[in-house]
Amino acid sequence: MYPLFQMILLLSERNCEESTNLVIDWISFFGADFQRINGEDLVSNGLVVNISGNGKAIFGTSNESGFKTSNIKSVWFRRWRIPPMLRHAVLLNSIEYDAYRYLVSEFNALSASFFAGISKRNWLNKPSDLTHNKIFVLTQASLVGLKIPETLICQTKVELRAFHRKHSGIISKSIGDTTFFRSENRTFSNYTVEITDKDIDSLEEHFYPSLFQSKIDKQYELRIFYLDGDFHAMAIFSQGDRQTEIDFRQYNTRRPNRCVPYNLPAQIKNLLTALMKRLDMNCGSIDLVRDKKGNYNFLEVNPVGQFSMVSYPCNYHLERKVAQYLIKQAHERK
Repeated sequence: MYPLFQMILLLSERNCEESTNLVIDWISFFGADFQRINGEDLVSNGLVVNISGNGKAIFGTSNESGFKTSNIKSVWFRRWRIPPMLRHAVLLNSIEYDAYRYLVSEFNALSASFFAGISKRNWLNKPSDLTHNKIFVLTQASLVGLKIPETLICQTKVELRAFHRKHSGIISKSIGDTTFFRSENRTFSNYTVEITDKDIDSLEEHFYPSLFQSKIDKQYELRIFYLDGDFHAMAIFSQGDRQTEIDFRQYNTRRPNRCVPYNLPAQIKNLLTALMKRLDMNCGSIDLVRDKKGNYNFLEVNPVGQFSMVSYPCNYHLERKVAQYLIKQAHERK
């Protein structure tokens, strides 16, 4: 599966990752050498790692030749997920769960070893980008001068009521990443939702720590793909539809939101550039909201956001630009 290769390494996952496929199409079009490795490959394709006395590690499979990490010139860390065989539901406090945790830790250790072996290459995104949580990123955004919504994490009804009285409206979203819940043939997801007095009344006096923010009186939303100093922004007019006004991800497929290319003000570009440098990130999908007073409000940055949703409506051809960037990085010395 892993022939000798040079230049570009793409780290991704096997399923539901069309962006990786499209970038590979462009890399192939330009005639560049590449290799794709999915997280699942580390445990499902007979991985063999030979470490010799000369300090070199050779990665390969049990039935095919390996490849030398020295041939890798640039790396795109797109996605890297725990293999399906390690995601089976198990009972808490059981020996099966302890075994599950052990296998996950082994997978993480193997992944970390692999990443460390190629750490000195030119990377587009990197594993450490995933360690930035929303709270840390919000504080850093505020420090560089970006406007952010007032945010509270609490677990008591008393504190939440006080926060609600302070603002004309509040919303709640996940502290971490969006999660998908699958039951038989149906899939559920968590969204940003508005919190009302009735919602607060229904809560217990103490609840699980949750994130709340002041609700922004939106004019429109902005999704921005940032690529090493270049901005590709799209305005999403989600306010005209009750289904999407709080969270545009609750897509109305019968009446889609209007999405158009958008030119960010120079000042906002400068602040976002300062934030990305502060986070040591050279790529990501940034979410902003422009309110009805004309202010730009920073929400979050996702290092692995789906940029095709910006690329196609705005004709930005981002898959081509990512491919060109990786090829350029493969020819530059670090």
